[in-house]
Amino acid sequence: MNNQTSVEEANSFGDWLRQQRKALDWSQAVLAQRVGCTAATIRKIEADERKPSWQLAELLAKALGVPENGRAAFLQVARQLAPVAQLVVASQVAVAIAPFPAASHQNPHHLPAPMTSLVDRVRDAANLIQLITRPDVRLLTLLGPPGIGKTRLGIHTAEQITAHFGDGVWFVDLAPLNDASLVLSAIASVLLVVEVGATPLLERLRAKLADQEILLVLDNFEQVSAAATAVAALLRGCRGLKVLATSRTPLQLAGEHAYTVPPLSLPPGDIVLDTAPDQLPEKLMAYEAVQLFVARVRQHQYDFAITPVNAAQINGICLRLDGLPLALELAAAALRRMPLTQLAAVLQHEANWLPEFHSPALDLPPRQQTLTNAIDWSYRLLRRRPSVAPIRPHWRT
Repeated sequence: MNNQTSVEEANSFGDWLRQQRKALDWSQAVLAQRVGCTAATIRKIEADERKPSWQLAELLAKALGVPENGRAAFLQVARQLAPVAQLVVASQVAVAIAPFPAASHQNPHHLPAPMTSLVDRVRDAANLIQLITRPDVRLLTLLGPPGIGKTRLGIHTAEQITAHFGDGVWFVDLAPLNDASLVLSAIASVLLVVEVGATPLLERLRAKLADQEILLVLDNFEQVSAAATAVAALLRGCRGLKVLATSRTPLQLAGEHAYTVPPLSLPPGDIVLDTAPDQLPEKLMAYEAVQLFVARVRQHQYDFAITPVNAAQINGICLRLDGLPLALELAAAALRRMPLTQLAAVLQHEANWLPEFHSPALDLPPRQQTLTNAIDWSYRLLRRRPSVAPIRPHWRT
């Protein structure tokens, strides 16, 4: 099986997964990044402390290159509904696990390299991968207010499907633009299409992309929504082109598929009362909002952890911020300046707590450095385009 370790040596699915990962020379962090979960989740699965959800099992099958005719057996074993020996039988009928397709490394792409980890948006990532790889879906728009995580989820989705696009996956940042007429120029710049002569840029782009399989990730489209018809014209002229857009509002184009990005999953409000104190840390870490908050605090407090003592405060912070990723990241940054008990008290008792939330990061755009800026940016967009509804935070104040 080339460099693959035989599954016959595995005693459990976790043991098998660890052997396959090591045979591919991947760390737990690398495998976690490929399937959109945390390294801690992979560690628990390999230690047989946790079985993957159906969605995560499907993503593991894709990441490891499990052939289609072996997926059913793989999912049954991963979910502990069948013995690991079933994978041995699969390998005897030429359904062995193949290495991750080399094409995923060879296909060109122009995607940003995130500086921070992604939390377990397993279900959303699986849904988006399934949608954008469907033959009938050529335009998919991720919808949601500022700070909900559209850009990050879009980049993560694009990273997982580079093998599907032989001519590349390309990211176009539209945030700096205020003029819709510049959108085609921004796309052309990324694709290295030069504007020369009297030929309209749209025609030059069509000529470039006519026979190519390409995914364009168009980020922050709400600022240049009038360019939607140009995008439609590009799609009509290029059969192999697909577009993944992020926007506050739909592009309102025929054939558009929309996916509303939800807040991060939150613990139930009574989890602290209904759970034994020693079980609270593990219970809380099953929720995406808590995972993100803890991960971002650990960027400046490496040993930060949920304990029976601080569990209620962490739970209260995540609930108060309604699972909004930007709010949780800024709350984590606030712990550089104040203790956890003070942050929890500010959120619980102070009506005007927004000024307390700001990031010291110099490389963030202004609208992401404070919650106040995010809200102000939303209303400025509303004044430019009355058809866009402003962000309406439903935090209790």
